[in-house]
Amino acid sequence: LMKMENHPAGQNMTVAIMSYEGYNMEDGIILNKGSLDLGMQRSFYYKIQGSSEVKYPGGLNDKIKLPSEEVKGYRLPETYRFLDTDGIVNVGTYVKTGDALIGKISPPKFNEDTQGFGQMVNLELDSTLVLKEDEKGRASKIFILENKAGDKEVNVILRDQRIPVVGDKFASRHGQKGVV
Repeated sequence: LMKMENHPAGQNMTVAIMSYEGYNMEDGIILNKGSLDLGMQRSFYYKIQGSSEVKYPGGLNDKIKLPSEEVKGYRLPETYRFLDTDGIVNVGTYVKTGDALIGKISPPKFNEDTQGFGQMVNLELDSTLVLKEDEKGRASKIFILENKAGDKEVNVILRDQRIPVVGDKFASRHGQKGVV
C-alpha cells in the first residue's frame, strides 16, 4: 500500500534552477514542449451538469425528453444533434458551447396576451440544459436517479482534458509558485 505521506499524489518532476540566456525572471518556468506533447502535467477537469423533472402544484411537471419543434423556445436543430430519443446525451459524446446535454420541456404557463383582450396563452416551454460559454468536454458518465423531493434527476459528468499553457501556475511541494 502506498502511503500519501511517503508518495504524494500528482506528477513529480525533476527541475533545474537556473537563469536562462541572462534573464532572471524570478518566478518564471520554462517547460519542454516535447514533454508536454507526450502528456506531461496533463490533467482532467470534471464537472457535473444536471436537470430534474420538477413537480408543480396542480399535477403539472417537467418532462425530460427530446423537444419537438412545436415547443415554445425551440432552438436550432444543431443544438439537439447529440441528444438521444430519451432526451439525454450519449456517453462518450464530445460537446461544446451551445450543445444540449439534457432535453427538457416545462409545463404550460398561463400568460396574458397583451395584444388580445386578456386571452390566456397555453404553451409548453423548452427548458433544455445547454452548455454555456467556454464549457466543453466529453460526457463520461450519466446518472438517472430520484432526488429527496421524489423528482427524477439526470446528472451528466463532463470530462475535459487540460493541457498546460502559457500563464498556468505550477508549484513545488514547498509552495514556491512559478508561471509558465
